[in-house]
Amino acid sequence: SELRAHRRGSVYRSIALVDARGHGIAWSGEWSPGPRAVERTALSRALADGQAAHAGPFRDPATGAIVMDFVAPVGVGVARHALVLRVPLEDALYPLLHGRTTIASEETYLARRDGEDALSLSPLRFRPGAPLDFRMPLSRANVIATSVLSGARPLDRPLRGFDYRGAEVIAWSLPVAGT
Repeated sequence: SELRAHRRGSVYRSIALVDARGHGIAWSGEWSPGPRAVERTALSRALADGQAAHAGPFRDPATGAIVMDFVAPVGVGVARHALVLRVPLEDALYPLLHGRTTIASEETYLARRDGEDALSLSPLRFRPGAPLDFRMPLSRANVIATSVLSGARPLDRPLRGFDYRGAEVIAWSLPVAGT
């Protein structure tokens, strides 16, 4: 099929054409609907705005992999369908974060605010199995990630404090555009 041809040689785990309710019409690869709340929000936003949206990271219900969905409306006028491109982060994003590390103690990772916690979105060098499983309360003010995500410390400048292990570090925190 044409979807299979587009997926071949790409980082996409799956490509799916879905209707406005998220039901698959055609797909290629290991496609299954994502978590309903996550997927519906991105799908609704893409169809309402007529622009691409993203969902995740989340754990793929079919494979257990950490993935993101990129949702693009298709059609003329009012879009009633969307193309969903599912990207496994271990293939597309995580190598970019960890491939640049040159110092034994250096680490690059992603985290986001999730309620009253900082949630790890990427693997941590000193804590196996962290993506989407490791949380720290934002009340831990001496930890750089939690203090930045709570708004207590500024972005885009050197910061001194502690990392998720309690080790003293110098850090630089930057926002991810569009998130």
